[in-house]
Amino acid sequence: MRILNAVATALDSLETTDRTNEGSVVPCKVSPVNLTTRVRVSSLLARDTDNESVPDDSNGNRSLTFSVIVPLGFHRDQAERCLKAWAQNQTYPRNLYEIVVVAPDNFSCRELSRLRSLLAEHDRLLVHPERHDMALVVTGVDAADHEVLFFTESHCWPEPDVLERTAAALRAHPDWAGLNCCSVPVTHNPLSVAEADMYRHDIENATFHDGRQTVLDHCFAVHREPYFRSGDFDADLGHFAEWMLAARLSHLGLTIGYVPEARVHHFYVGRLVDLREFTEDFTRGEMHCLRRSTDDTCLRIFLDAPPEWTLRDNWNRTLAGKMLKMRWRDSQLSGKAPDGHSSRSAGWTALTRWLPAAIAGVIPAWSLALLRAWQKRFDLWKAQLFSRRRHGLHGALLHYVASVIRVRRLFYLRLEQGGIARRSEGRMRVSLPDRGTWNPARDDSLRTAGLHLAEALFGEYFRWSEPAALVELPLPPGSFTILFRWLPVRPPDDPIFLRFYFNECPAPTRCIKIKDYCAEILVTLEVVRPLRLGWVCAAFQSPGNTRLLGVPVSSVSWIPAAVPTEAILPVRTLFESDRISPADVV
Repeated sequence: MRILNAVATALDSLETTDRTNEGSVVPCKVSPVNLTTRVRVSSLLARDTDNESVPDDSNGNRSLTFSVIVPLGFHRDQAERCLKAWAQNQTYPRNLYEIVVVAPDNFSCRELSRLRSLLAEHDRLLVHPERHDMALVVTGVDAADHEVLFFTESHCWPEPDVLERTAAALRAHPDWAGLNCCSVPVTHNPLSVAEADMYRHDIENATFHDGRQTVLDHCFAVHREPYFRSGDFDADLGHFAEWMLAARLSHLGLTIGYVPEARVHHFYVGRLVDLREFTEDFTRGEMHCLRRSTDDTCLRIFLDAPPEWTLRDNWNRTLAGKMLKMRWRDSQLSGKAPDGHSSRSAGWTALTRWLPAAIAGVIPAWSLALLRAWQKRFDLWKAQLFSRRRHGLHGALLHYVASVIRVRRLFYLRLEQGGIARRSEGRMRVSLPDRGTWNPARDDSLRTAGLHLAEALFGEYFRWSEPAALVELPLPPGSFTILFRWLPVRPPDDPIFLRFYFNECPAPTRCIKIKDYCAEILVTLEVVRPLRLGWVCAAFQSPGNTRLLGVPVSSVSWIPAAVPTEAILPVRTLFESDRISPADVV
């Protein structure tokens, strides 16, 4: 009953606001509760009562009706030009489309009144307590009534025939779920030119070269049914929501077309503060999406995980400590490291590589990235002042944006490192089946440390390890044969000196057979505890590559062992005692 009273009170209070019809409201002071109620209820009432017939076109086909959704969050002083182009200049019949304008609650009431005067009686002007454009878009969708949703932004304006060409393209391609129009950049200073070039290059790559469907939320039209079937714009993801919507549509097998004749002009403001704000918002949505959807098939297929996410376990304090312990023990087994260098040199390398992450997690890497971002900001400032060539400023801007993205990714890993550790522990406790294969280039389900990003050679995917690395295998109790395979990438005359470790303890010689780029490792697990399979090898110096390289790992497989259990060293003894002599190891 209290809910019904709240709805009634909200509607009564909104009745007193100045309005032109049931769907156009310009409240100057609206509480969040009243506003949300208004948006939801007005949307439902309009759809229930809108039974007007839609006229046919000249060919006898049923004419498409549009809801043009315009959020006013980032209008860049172009809102009036935008609404004039939509409300007064379109060649498409005015009764076949409505304009749904959604403003944040801090928008000027005087400005809202002027914008309202540009709209027709059946258009709507709503106020929402959210400030972000994507939240305003979702509110506008809830209030929209028509068959096709056209998404745009208030700093963009269409050419007069955009709706006409969009309707013609959707009728000509009934298999399309939606389409993108042509984005025409509008620039006014050197930085805006560089910004437009950067986004134009990204749009063209996604549209014409990568074979990846994309959604341009400033000039995107979509049928209502596939839009909601694919999950709607997710306001929690910010501007990353358009990428996620494109991935969902692709995952459902739906097609997004492209109509270059339908042109929408996009104003680039050319202010570094705005560009950084957009970049940070996009990155926040990307990381938020990955954190909450690690098992999402759609994400794995259609979205490439960023390097910082793929390598996140390298900054896990626990694994970094295990790596430090394993590498230090290996350097103490004999007077020489596997590659012939002194044990002191190997120990120092391990200390500098893993000690910062073992102590502070991702904070050292984030701090270094922050310093580099400030350097790139200084380089961009110099390019703005002194560079007379267009590509000079463009290159400086690209480097600066890339540095901002890395800083924000590491920042969100830093904020959520406790949560990531908990998820990793949960992932570790889920026991693997008694047989299976882990492909490090395609599978992100196991915790690893010391692996580089995936690469391909002659159609085979693999990941280089560092000279020391590990993978955590939560195997059930029992006897197993682990097959550790790598590709013949290193020269034959370059000895690898490969050593294996069980939970940071050296694996005895009788447990290992190495032949044809495959190590067969026998092990018995007598306790319910994850097995950390580690390895240490000689470093490989690749020409023109500054990375620390070790083994090009292609897969790790495990099957139940076919030999008597008593012939295999139980891993339990390694947990209880470290009394292993150098003669027992490879």
